[in-house]
Amino acid sequence: MPDIFRAGISQAIANALGPLVFDVTLIKASGSSRSGNLTAGETKAEASYTAKGWVDEYMARQIDGTSVRAGDKKIVVLGDTIQDGQIPEVNDQIVAEGQTWRIVTVPARDPAGATYECQVRS
Repeated sequence: MPDIFRAGISQAIANALGPLVFDVTLIKASGSSRSGNLTAGETKAEASYTAKGWVDEYMARQIDGTSVRAGDKKIVVLGDTIQDGQIPEVNDQIVAEGQTWRIVTVPARDPAGATYECQVRS
């Protein structure tokens, strides 16, 4: 994971905040495969990765009905807590607080890779 000037910022934030926030799961599509019947379509395979993070709300003034819709949430994931160094991407899913959300924008990452702020939709 990138870290500016090798300062260890990402790990320090994960160590400090990780025990205080919630378990989340990042779900990534890991490709697809066909069953023996070629007309049956494709089966999507998924891989799950544990992490730590939290769900946040958008302020009313941020909801424009187009890029940010009513009901959208922000899920902040601590970068150094994501299993196997995975990086959240558009169309990945995150399970947090008992609900599954789909990432709808490319997550914002701070320069140290300490946090990923993902805009999600149910």
